[in-house]
Amino acid sequence: MKLRRLALFIVAFIFAVGAIAARAETGKSAPLRLGGTYLQLTTAHLEWREQDWAELFQHFEALGLSQLIVQWSVYEDRHFYTRSGAARQNDVLPIEAILNLADRAGMRVWLGLAFEEAYWREIAGKPEALKPYLQKLAERSAAIAAELVPLVRGHASFAGWYIPHEIDDVSWRDPERRELLYDFVADLGDRLQAQMPDAAVAVSGFSNGAMDPIAFRVFWETLLRRAPSVDTVLFQDGIGARKLDFYELPLYTEAIRDAAVAADRKVVAIVEVFDQVAGPPLNDQAFQAVPAPLKRIIRQLELAQGYAPTAVAFSVPEYLSPKGGDAARTLYEEYLVTCVARRCASKGK
Repeated sequence: MKLRRLALFIVAFIFAVGAIAARAETGKSAPLRLGGTYLQLTTAHLEWREQDWAELFQHFEALGLSQLIVQWSVYEDRHFYTRSGAARQNDVLPIEAILNLADRAGMRVWLGLAFEEAYWREIAGKPEALKPYLQKLAERSAAIAAELVPLVRGHASFAGWYIPHEIDDVSWRDPERRELLYDFVADLGDRLQAQMPDAAVAVSGFSNGAMDPIAFRVFWETLLRRAPSVDTVLFQDGIGARKLDFYELPLYTEAIRDAAVAADRKVVAIVEVFDQVAGPPLNDQAFQAVPAPLKRIIRQLELAQGYAPTAVAFSVPEYLSPKGGDAARTLYEEYLVTCVARRCASKGK
């Protein structure tokens, strides 16, 4: 383990020196600012009124955000949009409210599809059971998109679909299982494109450091080539969840960038603006996190600049806005002063 960490440190150091030289040549000294955020819808959002949503979008505007990734439109059997023939639970449901406000704010919205808690358990099962599960998941996701198409067609803010099943480097190491993943992403991407040819399709992933960076690049390049309907990859940096550290992360960001370039796809950096304090792998408790220090977030943004033109937060509502509580409000105010007013140029250096 010590030798592996030493090797990663050496390679990461070389990468960092190269990145600094590249920025010097191009004149880019200031790091990226956050350009967007994820939004995880919960049961509580079903009770929100228009004023609640308007306040959240005011915070988005103050932060200078232009993109919003709604992680899912359906969680388990809970729908966050109005279905034909279904009784309304509120005057305005989340998806409609989000699209309306994004239209006015000039934001672009990616809509996630179906997510279910069984996903991580199911993908750890045997391949013979995994194949029909993924087929049903693709069918369900496509059916949800079909329900949403009439709604999103009327909104200039709609950017495309987001497949909310994050792709890691542990679950798919076996070649047989990897083929099933490729088929699932390709099939779902094709179904989505057939329904709405002008809508983009995005996927996301992260690394646990389980594959070496070269294998990780090949894995992602193969997936993207096998799924031509997918045009955007969002890569989660894993710093907040402690999946990678700052020595390892550059190796995997370089790998995902090279895979995306080779397959002619776009890549977006996901910056974790939280610090996990409970839950696996720290302990066996439920996941808990607190807002991260601004100094660390700026460091993440500096690193993100080396591989992606855009960075989105995971996620502003909980950890970087007054909606998230006192600590999130404090971070929000610090970010406004340091990164919006000063372009992240002083504090945290």
